[in-house]
Amino acid sequence: MFSMVRAHWIDVGGMSTGSAPPRRPGAWMEGLQFDQLKIYEGGKINEMLHRCIKDNIRFPEASMGDLRSQIAACRLGNRRADELFERYGRDTVMAAIRQVFAETEQRCRNAVKHIADGVYEAESFIDDTGETPPQPVRITHA
Repeated sequence: MFSMVRAHWIDVGGMSTGSAPPRRPGAWMEGLQFDQLKIYEGGKINEMLHRCIKDNIRFPEASMGDLRSQIAACRLGNRRADELFERYGRDTVMAAIRQVFAETEQRCRNAVKHIADGVYEAESFIDDTGETPPQPVRITHA
C-alpha cells in the first residue's frame, strides 16, 4: 500500500503561473519536469531537489507549503493504513481489500452487460489552442 495526493499548485515554474500557459510550444514551457526523483528517501529530505524546486518557482513560500501539506497528507495516510493493520491484522485487511476489488469488478461487469453491443462515439471541444484568432479544438473518439 502507499498513499498518494494529487493537487494543483498555483505555480510550477514555466513561462507563466498556473499549469497551462497560452502559446506554449511544449510541455517544458509548462513548468518544472522531474522524472522519478524522490524528495524524501529513507526518511531524509533530498535537500538539493528541495532547493531546486524552491529556486525555480515564483511563489516559493506558498508552493513549498503546498508540498509540505501533500507530504503530511501522505504520511497521515500511511499512519492510518498502519493503524488498520495493527487493529485488524494483515489477514483481515487483505481479505477486505480482496472483497472490495471483487465487488467492484462485479459491479462493473453488471453495468457493462447492460450496454448494447455496437460502436460508440464521443465528441467535445477544447475552447482554443492559444492561437490568434482563437480556434476551438475538436476531440473525438470512436
